[in-house]
Amino acid sequence: MLFHHVLMPFRYYDFDLRQLVSFYEVARQRSYRRAADQLHIAQSAISRQIQSLENALGSRLFERSYQRVTLTDAGRWMQKKLAAVFPALDEIGATIDNAVIESPVLRIGDDAMTTAEILVPALRALRKKYPNLSVSLNQNTSHGSFQELKEEIIDCALTAAPAPYKDLVSVKVMEQNVGIVVPEGHPLYAVAEVRLSELHDENWILFPRNANPILYDEIISSCHSAGFSPQIVQEVTVRSRAVALAACGIGIATLAEHLKYICIPGTKYVGLSKPTPKMGCYVVHQRGRSDRIIEDFVAQCCGMNSRKRQQHSTR
Repeated sequence: MLFHHVLMPFRYYDFDLRQLVSFYEVARQRSYRRAADQLHIAQSAISRQIQSLENALGSRLFERSYQRVTLTDAGRWMQKKLAAVFPALDEIGATIDNAVIESPVLRIGDDAMTTAEILVPALRALRKKYPNLSVSLNQNTSHGSFQELKEEIIDCALTAAPAPYKDLVSVKVMEQNVGIVVPEGHPLYAVAEVRLSELHDENWILFPRNANPILYDEIISSCHSAGFSPQIVQEVTVRSRAVALAACGIGIATLAEHLKYICIPGTKYVGLSKPTPKMGCYVVHQRGRSDRIIEDFVAQCCGMNSRKRQQHSTR
């Protein structure tokens, strides 16, 4: 058996702690379904983890049937060993918590959509509580940040769409109107706001639907409600590139209101009359992960939005 080496330093293994936790919970519950509910992950994920663990150890741990889950001899041995290992790991976590929080590290995925509105003020407030806070920013698309969260490359992310995965939690922290960017010389360059129905003859520079299906569908639906289907001539994920294409006269580009500062000379942001498509901003993190610094960051992001709403209501 390889397991007696599990705590030896400088050694790599074909199994990981999550697989051991999943095994132990199934062994304790005698049920894949109840173990999945307890760990807040999909039952199929637990099955894959235990299959990988059995492959790594070269031994079956469970005898499976439709009625029940039964431990093999190897499984009973493994359960007994883990019963001693996990309390030691819990002790390490409890002991190191205070030391870690003195020099916390927060890895954030950022799609560059809400840096000025949410991320910067939230981090500024967080640093008052954690003066030694170290932050690393990974700029990525929303979909890219979801994958990095699942792979634990980052701790949380600010995205323009909610995560489509059950093991990720999405909290909406902001909502912004969507307008358009027009080039200098365009008939709408002189106006501040326009009705969607007036854009039926325009060429549109949109983003791919898979980048933000909710917003994409809302824009298309709003256009249909205004009596037309948008003529999409190009799809661009990065909004600064969309603005550059608009400046070249290729078409009008969609843009969230809080990003109008990225309009370059020769372009102008024009608002849309209500009802207006709206873009959400979400802070996303792993479900079931208990981490004080992440909880505080989420709270600060939500607090930023609440304070902004109060400011707007008093104007």
